[in-house]
Amino acid sequence: MNTNIIYNSNEIINNSNFNDMINEEALVATPNAAENNNAVATASVEQVNNTKTMGTFNFSTTLESAVKKYDNVGAYQTLLTMMKNKELLAVKFFSSKDGIPCAWIESKRVAGFKYELKSETFQGLMNYLSNGDTFDFDSNPTKTDTLDEGADFQQLVLRMFVESGKTLQYVPLFRENPQYINAVLSCFRGKVLFRIKRSEELLDYLRENKQIA
Repeated sequence: MNTNIIYNSNEIINNSNFNDMINEEALVATPNAAENNNAVATASVEQVNNTKTMGTFNFSTTLESAVKKYDNVGAYQTLLTMMKNKELLAVKFFSSKDGIPCAWIESKRVAGFKYELKSETFQGLMNYLSNGDTFDFDSNPTKTDTLDEGADFQQLVLRMFVESGKTLQYVPLFRENPQYINAVLSCFRGKVLFRIKRSEELLDYLRENKQIA
């Protein structure tokens, strides 16, 4: 029962029954208030529990799985095994959305996978492709380098090969999808494949370096 009490301060001071009235109201109001507080507390706990689990479904587990870091250690161990088996590798270079230089690696026996790079591991991978050198060149696969914002790692690698005098084979432009330039660098232990978005600036660069007609 809700009881509204309207009073005048002078009447309260002069009214000898005021304390008795307050005590009687307290006896009535206190049990109801306690019940209401308990109900609110119980509802709050249930609401929190329902928000977190929705029955047996746990959102926190889902979120933890979604942000799981890429297993670059596993990628490197797979690459080492492929090199020890002297497999011929097909490699494509690209930039991740986080600006990390990466290689996409596959062979006849192993489906493609991503391997995140740094300067020394790029060199180690190229040493295997060029000379068949097999050694442990990545002491810490979880550590990687980053590129400048907007950098195209694939195109940077292509330009490096061109300027170092490597011989690349290009798909003739008249056979090309007009949006891309395709090229291949053949190596002792595999090949590097390029598929780069076509631009006048890149075409001019390749013509100046006598790469394409």
